[in-house]
Amino acid sequence: MYGKLVIAICLILSLSGVSQAALADNSLKISLIKYDPYPVSPDSDFSVWVQLENVGDNDISAVSIEFVEKYPFSIKPGDSAVKYPGTIRKNDKVIYKFSVHVDKNAFVGTNTIGIGYRVDNIFTKKEFDIEVGSDVVDSKGTVKLDKYALSPEVFMAGDTGTVSLRDYREITHLN
Repeated sequence: MYGKLVIAICLILSLSGVSQAALADNSLKISLIKYDPYPVSPDSDFSVWVQLENVGDNDISAVSIEFVEKYPFSIKPGDSAVKYPGTIRKNDKVIYKFSVHVDKNAFVGTNTIGIGYRVDNIFTKKEFDIEVGSDVVDSKGTVKLDKYALSPEVFMAGDTGTVSLRDYREITHLN
């Protein structure tokens, strides 16, 4: 009887020894909050804000958040690609800012960055889209609103209404 009890206790202890990394894999949620400016321009710097949230039932300790350098993005000199929040308590969130550089020959369009977290030397990475472009918009003209009417005057989310515009034609002759 005593032998079976010792075996049962050892079995329970070995099964309850689930690693913190396994808990973290299901408990941590990483997301890109924003990046600024939008869109980013080639050969420029921008900031990325990342949130790591503990959605699990246990505190997670010894966590690191890592920016994975991948062309055309790199961490600005002087900034660290790894941040150490320490322990993230259950239901808590941490937000970190990374300063990033875009290569001058970056593809104009959607590019991806990789950001992840490490717990007990197990790395979990997620990719996020970053728009690379320019602030210049190919336009055919400019719309100028001098007078307008709204019905109803105040809109709430989900409301429908009418916006009335009047066409004021202004002709400019260039010689």
